[in-house]
Amino acid sequence: MVIEVTTLGNLSRKLPNAVLPINQIPWSILGPAHSSQKDRPFPQFTNVSIQNPTLGVSNYYAGMVRVEKRFSHGLNFGANYTWSKYLGNVNSPGTAEGNDAGTYSDLYNRRLDYGPTANDINHRVNGHFVYELPFGEGKRWLSKGFVKNIVGGWSIGSVMTFQSGPPNTATTQTNNCNCFSAGGQRPLVIGAPGMNAPGTVNQWFNTTAFAQPAAYTLGNGGIGIIRGPGLINIDTSLLRNFKITEKVRLEFRGEFFNVLNHTNLSNPATVYGAAAFGTISSAGPARQIEVGARVAF
Repeated sequence: MVIEVTTLGNLSRKLPNAVLPINQIPWSILGPAHSSQKDRPFPQFTNVSIQNPTLGVSNYYAGMVRVEKRFSHGLNFGANYTWSKYLGNVNSPGTAEGNDAGTYSDLYNRRLDYGPTANDINHRVNGHFVYELPFGEGKRWLSKGFVKNIVGGWSIGSVMTFQSGPPNTATTQTNNCNCFSAGGQRPLVIGAPGMNAPGTVNQWFNTTAFAQPAAYTLGNGGIGIIRGPGLINIDTSLLRNFKITEKVRLEFRGEFFNVLNHTNLSNPATVYGAAAFGTISSAGPARQIEVGARVAF
């Protein structure tokens, strides 16, 4: 049996980020009389951007516990638990657990762009095992007689994943800052999104914690302040080996993905002002079963 306890930290600076628009009207002049193209820093252009600016910052901290039993007596298993925080102001290209809504909001206040990244999973448990059942020829029980041909050669295995929900960022359906903002407008946060949250598909988080910002302003909502659903997934396989000759073996395999048929909900809708705000309209795949055979020689 192997037991390991480790910690990990990773600080990254000057990371390349998404294209940053810099033609936003300054707050010092923004208002009803100064909210048009002529009031932008570069009024002769509809847009001016910095290509992949090296303004990105990320901080990752984690503590990990791992347990492993190497294969003996027909059994091996392992499990690990990770507690982590992944903070930054970089966008998450490609596959991400949550949604950072494009990272940028206010060119002149980039502190609002720093927070839990779209892949900040605070708690994650992984486990696996393979067990050759102790029956049949060469095993502890029922190793003789005709019955050994029926109960022998069976194995069962499983891979399990349990994790907490990813962070998501809210934006507004209508951008009324009239400032040509560097990114999407975020709503005004007037309460705690997770407080008194029903946690249902019709209302996953506290939607009353948000409001539309007043004209000529941007909301104070940061990134990653809405946590989506977690994940529970168990995949299991059942195998039967048949010995045909000394060198030829036939294997039948049944595989069950999401064997518990647990409903793993997708992330909620996070566009304030839209009818679907706070609702969940999809989920991961249901149980799937595959059957196959393989000849090894």
